[in-house]
Amino acid sequence: GGLTAQLPAAQLTCKPGYLAVGLRGRSGDLIDRLAVQCRALSCFDGSSNTCAGNSTYEYWTDEFGGDGGGPFTRSCPSGKVLVGVDAKHDMFGGLIHSIAPRCATYTNALASVGAVDYQGPLAGHPTNGAAALRDCPAGEVLVGFQARSHVTNFVTGLQPICSADPVRYRWYTGGQGGGDATLTC
Repeated sequence: GGLTAQLPAAQLTCKPGYLAVGLRGRSGDLIDRLAVQCRALSCFDGSSNTCAGNSTYEYWTDEFGGDGGGPFTRSCPSGKVLVGVDAKHDMFGGLIHSIAPRCATYTNALASVGAVDYQGPLAGHPTNGAAALRDCPAGEVLVGFQARSHVTNFVTGLQPICSADPVRYRWYTGGQGGGDATLTC
């Protein structure tokens, strides 16, 4: 048998019934590591303000990437969910220099076009690379990413995963699928 090259990949997705509300990881000149913060859908019905930071209603996905850079956490304000990301990337080198959450109120995100009403600050190097704004289609929320790396110590590709039905979407947890691409849709 011959050797098969392995492309490190991970599904940083929230379980059905949870929504993505934040990002954390490590960064310097590049995004070294990334994880997604997930919060229970029941936290967005207006009856509970005790969900943030409560492990009964919230958790982080596994982290993907390397150990370089310094730690960062970027989360949506209370009552808002991730509907996209703003990033800076190098299309030719396959590197992600920075990333920031783009958030909207849950009900607005599922109902309207242009629902983004909060954008967090960029983590990483905010001036390197080209702009790479990626929002979910109208009526959908972000439930995670497929992350890839062609260099084991950096995140070099992200594919946003969006859903119009975060309760019953198909939770995909395996396989590499597709090619190595930086912030594609």
